Amino acid sequence: MRLIILLLLWIACIGPALPATASADAASAARNAIQAAYNRREAAFQRKDLRAYLSTFAPDYRVLSRSGIVYDTAFVRQQFLRAVASGSDILSRQASMNILKLSLKGKAALVTVKSNIVMKGRYRLSQAPYQSTDDSLLEAIWVKTARGWQESHVRVLSRRTVLTE
Repeated sequence: MRLIILLLLWIACIGPALPATASADAASAARNAIQAAYNRREAAFQRKDLRAYLSTFAPDYRVLSRSGIVYDTAFVRQQFLRAVASGSDILSRQASMNILKLSLKGKAALVTVKSNIVMKGRYRLSQAPYQSTDDSLLEAIWVKTARGWQESHVRVLSRRTVLTE
C-alpha cells in the first residue's frame, strides 16, 4: 500500500514538473529507448521467450489496476505462461504500445502510453472464432538501469475490451 501511495504522490506532485528538468535530446533518446523496449517485449512474446519478455520489467514492477488491485512480476509471468499454453487457441496476436507523452527526470521517465492488443482465436470446445480487442491508456514509470530502460510501475487510466464472436 505504501508503494502505491508513493507512486501516486510521485505522479501527482513531481510528474507535472518534469519537462523542464531534462534536455530535449535526453528526452528523445529516452523515448526511443523505451519504445524499443516495448517493441522488444512484443517480439519476445511472439517468440514465446519468457526471459526476454521479463527483462523489460524492473524487479519491483507493479501495476495498479483501475479497480485498485496491484499486480507484480509474478502475475505477469503467470499471464505470459497462460497465454503461451493457450497458444493453440490463439491464431494471431498484434500488440502496439504508442508513447503519447514522456517526461524525464534523471534516470526516471513518466510515460503516457496507448496500448492496443488484438487477438484472434478459436474456442477450444466449439472451435468457433473470436476476436478480442483491448484498448488501454496507461501511465508508466520507466527507470534507466544497468540493463537499460525497464518498466517499474504502471497505472491503468482507462481500459476497454471488446469481444467479438
